[in-house]
Amino acid sequence: MLWQTVVDFAYHFQAQIMLGASALVIALLASVFYLIRKVGKLSKTSLQAVDGQMGQLLRQELNKCAKDLSAASDRIEGLQRHNKELKAQQEQCMQRIGFVRFDAFDDVGGEQSFALALLNADNNGVVISNLFSRVDSRVYAKRINGGRSEHTLSEEEREAVEQASKV
Repeated sequence: MLWQTVVDFAYHFQAQIMLGASALVIALLASVFYLIRKVGKLSKTSLQAVDGQMGQLLRQELNKCAKDLSAASDRIEGLQRHNKELKAQQEQCMQRIGFVRFDAFDDVGGEQSFALALLNADNNGVVISNLFSRVDSRVYAKRINGGRSEHTLSEEEREAVEQASKV
């Protein structure tokens, strides 16, 4: 019933509804044209500002920033290469140390003898032993590869290599 009332109303006043809708469309079109003109003027003013002296300064600053950015990028790449080279060198440097003092002989005290292990990141390097006695002192060096030696290691030398390997 309500639907029928609405249809009857629209049918009876269709001319007035069409006239009102047309007036609304014309008002909206006028608003759109007004806004288009305003945006056009704003764009033109912006372009003139950029084309003038201010625009030239802006372009100069942008060029300077682009050059600075390019130089910084080149420098970063160089530093990354240098860092990679240093890292490779560091892995070969002696960086792990094990040190054990001991008495090599019963008649000598004070732990004057020692075993010193110097290893790189791959546990390659050397273990140096000094055996101190009342009469003389002897020094031995044994190559270490991967934490192991081709030569038999004393208990103290093994302990020094183990200390260095744990670091």
